[in-house]
Amino acid sequence: MSAFEFLRDVRARKVALRGRLKKNADALLAAFEAGLFASFPEAADKAFARSLSKLWARWLDSRPNEGDPAALSLRKGRESGEILKREYADGLAGGLAAFLLDKRLHLTGVDELLRMRGWLLETIERLRRDPDPAARERGEILDANFASIVLRAQHHAGPGYAAEAAARLGSMLGELDAAIRNLSSIEPEAASYLRSNRATVITRALHSGFLDYGNRVKEALPSALKKLDPNLSNRRTVVYRAITNGTIASRKNPFST
Repeated sequence: MSAFEFLRDVRARKVALRGRLKKNADALLAAFEAGLFASFPEAADKAFARSLSKLWARWLDSRPNEGDPAALSLRKGRESGEILKREYADGLAGGLAAFLLDKRLHLTGVDELLRMRGWLLETIERLRRDPDPAARERGEILDANFASIVLRAQHHAGPGYAAEAAARLGSMLGELDAAIRNLSSIEPEAASYLRSNRATVITRALHSGFLDYGNRVKEALPSALKKLDPNLSNRRTVVYRAITNGTIASRKNPFST
């Protein structure tokens, strides 16, 4: 039974994140936290530490008995702290968001996220050197949204998000440009807003993780504009804000603040 095995199961979601603990769990929580804080003192004020100790109690309950549970908890808490201390330092050095490390370090290890970050940087450079203008545009967009993509991956989308976003970006742009052309003859005002907010739509999609956001906007924008006062002095600003914050695709008033 190793701390690596425990953390692996936690990150693979093989341990229930919520649920009642057994009556004797308090002693195990205290022992595990004592070990954790002994090797990683800075973890004492971080949200992941309290969550991890409860996960340990649930995980240990499902394992074969290996002697004194409190002594085992103390030892594995110390080993977990050593692992997480190294990961935390690597995450900060690699540019990952500290507030998310504080919250989610037990759920998402940094190694895969750092590999993803490196892969994304390499992909951006490759695309920016490509002779195809469309590829270079994708590279520039990924570069402009680099921090948002990494943050979304770290927040909960996972280390596969960068590859998914990069793979989808070409079709996202193609679908958006096709929508602009199609709307030009039937809904010219909607086409104009979609054209002027093209970059905003893509940025919102990459930042939010809703990679179909362009399709949502193109479907919602024509009818939404009909609900907006044509004499409104800041009409363009209102539409821009609705696209930026995502309310343009809401079933409620898309222009409510």
